[in-house]
Amino acid sequence: MRVMNASGRLQVYSSGRTSGLASGNVRLLGALTADSGGQVRLASRQVTFDDSVTATSSSTITIDQTSFASDVANVRVEQQTGGNVTIDGATLTISGAGISVGNSLQVGRQATVTIDASAALWGSGMTSANSFVNVPGTFSVSNGSTVAMYVGALRAGSVSVSGGSGATSLLVDASKRAAMANSSVCTVAGDLVVRNSSVSTTIYAGKVAVGGSVRAETSATLRVYTARLDVGSSVSDSLSVIGTSSGMLIDGRVSSWYLPAAASASSTDLAANISGGLTIQGTSATLTMYLASLDVGGSALIESTSATANMYAPMQGTRASFGGNFAMQSGSRMYLYSDPSSGVGFVMSVAGNFLLGTGTTISGVGGGFGNSSGPGSLSASRYGGAGAGHGGEGGGSADAPAVGGLAYGSFTEPTRSGSGGSNAFSLNCPTQFAAGGAGGSALRLVVGGSANASGTIDMSGAGGSNVGNCNWWSSGGGGSGGSVWIDCGGNLVGSGTIAVSGGVGGQSTYNAGVGGGGRIALYAANLSGWSGTLQTWSPQQSLGEIGGPGTAYLLERTSGRRRLVVDQNSITTARRAWLLDPLPLLPDATFAFDSIDLRRGAQVLLPNASWTVELASGGQLDGDRSGVFVARGRLNAQQGTGLHLSHVSVESGGRLDLADVTTLSSVYVDVNGELANARAVRVTGSGGRLRVYSDGRTSGLLSGNVRLLGALTVDTSALVRFYSRQVTFD
Repeated sequence: MRVMNASGRLQVYSSGRTSGLASGNVRLLGALTADSGGQVRLASRQVTFDDSVTATSSSTITIDQTSFASDVANVRVEQQTGGNVTIDGATLTISGAGISVGNSLQVGRQATVTIDASAALWGSGMTSANSFVNVPGTFSVSNGSTVAMYVGALRAGSVSVSGGSGATSLLVDASKRAAMANSSVCTVAGDLVVRNSSVSTTIYAGKVAVGGSVRAETSATLRVYTARLDVGSSVSDSLSVIGTSSGMLIDGRVSSWYLPAAASASSTDLAANISGGLTIQGTSATLTMYLASLDVGGSALIESTSATANMYAPMQGTRASFGGNFAMQSGSRMYLYSDPSSGVGFVMSVAGNFLLGTGTTISGVGGGFGNSSGPGSLSASRYGGAGAGHGGEGGGSADAPAVGGLAYGSFTEPTRSGSGGSNAFSLNCPTQFAAGGAGGSALRLVVGGSANASGTIDMSGAGGSNVGNCNWWSSGGGGSGGSVWIDCGGNLVGSGTIAVSGGVGGQSTYNAGVGGGGRIALYAANLSGWSGTLQTWSPQQSLGEIGGPGTAYLLERTSGRRRLVVDQNSITTARRAWLLDPLPLLPDATFAFDSIDLRRGAQVLLPNASWTVELASGGQLDGDRSGVFVARGRLNAQQGTGLHLSHVSVESGGRLDLADVTTLSSVYVDVNGELANARAVRVTGSGGRLRVYSDGRTSGLLSGNVRLLGALTVDTSALVRFYSRQVTFD
């Protein structure tokens, strides 16, 4: 049958039928063609075409089942001699249960297709079982066409959306009705490809499964809102974003659209599984993911200037695994955003080798806890907010509270995000505030092979803001740095930068505190090839207290060498790094090091009286004497080779164990607690100093009493002073 010209029209009403069928049922035994403005309107419960359907040249085909309260059925295009549907420069509208095509569905030349199974009369009963679009062959949309499908399921052999003249779009949306969304699926047996500029495809479905590859190419955009995405059945099936300004979004958040509550609690919720590889390639090509888990069976490659991967973690964090290698090159970027309420970050596992090339960046700056939240944050302040703590204490505000947030987290296995700086408000306008900076995100990177970190990994805190409230300026505190933990089965090499700095405080009438530094841990078979920068300190600012430095822990498995580095970059502050490991706090914990390196004004605190820091055989407490190790617990240096170029302060309740023969070479040692195993002691070098204060003592004696069991030698320019009740030299 052919319906043509503007005056040509075929209309079958709801009570109409074809021969041999009940009222409301229509079956065309041959092909239907509408062209040159012809109009076809079928208001039927069930419509079947035994052959192909074609609409061209401004013609329209409308199938309207909304007058039936129930028992509506899919429009069927049987594969008798073709089973194809072609809409070319025309319009197809189905207000009903969807369509089942025998072979292919092709929409082109600025055509419009709308299939809507959400009508009010029977939409609440529509599910993926009875409201669907089936296209076993090729489903193509091209040349400025628009396709919108509001159904519970799309099943296709392959999907291709491409450009031409004008914007081209495909929308598959199961979110309009709860019944459809509960079991909604989008299944593509072959490839899903979106290409060319001004081309977009958007899919809302509870589960999306693609048997082949998924590609957004040549400036096209693909958005997938789903609780679960499965791509491919073999290692050759991949997910890729290729070409200048191409973009892809995979969003599993319940808040993005309707998903059933049961799915949000499932272990497979917010998951993407890719059988093959992952590629982001092309200037400003972008992949954005809101996922709890990403599993890539092959390798990952992100390259080209500003090629970008954005990863947002839900409350439970995000786990990403790669079965091959992972490489970032040529100015590419990755941004990591932890959930701002939970602060749980990212675990990335790479079975092969990891490459972060020169000029590339993995950034989680401000991607941790939100403002005024997290374990290192304080409550809102008047006028000037406090900096948050993490590896180091936060800087105090200009107004109460005058101290910053406390430190937290493990220095050997750091996994916590940085905390948000305190908000600040004016007493004149208590409902308005200057927001504190968010904390830095957290990244744990586990590499089965070797790692080359020649780019930048930056999990620093964000700066606080300034707001003028009722003629008063308020300033938010800086967020604290986050965490970076790299664990390599092979060697770690490279000359890049790993940063967990605190964020600056706002600067206004009242100046806010700077956030404390975060935590870094590097584990590898060998670290001799790593020559990069570990930036754990808080930044300098002219006003407002500076936060304390964070910590960096280095473990070399081949030699077994364990090293702690704390560096303040010569920025003056009274705030300190804390040795905490793990949380919750363990009683009687012992931390062993081969080297403790305190640099450029760094201060580190052992906060618990029942904890011990132990220098291993041959170990050293090193530094430049500007750093301070503050012991409220026990510092055991009996097996070490000495305390070199550093400052040790033993507070009340703390203890310092010396070796049988100890040389304090150009080192300051101040004792307000216990000095143990004080045998042969030599104080030497320019500025060498041993001072025991009135509360200090040696082991077995009361406060204020000192007994040295061996010889005491004081060389030229060195100093020994006892503020003691009784001093005995054996």
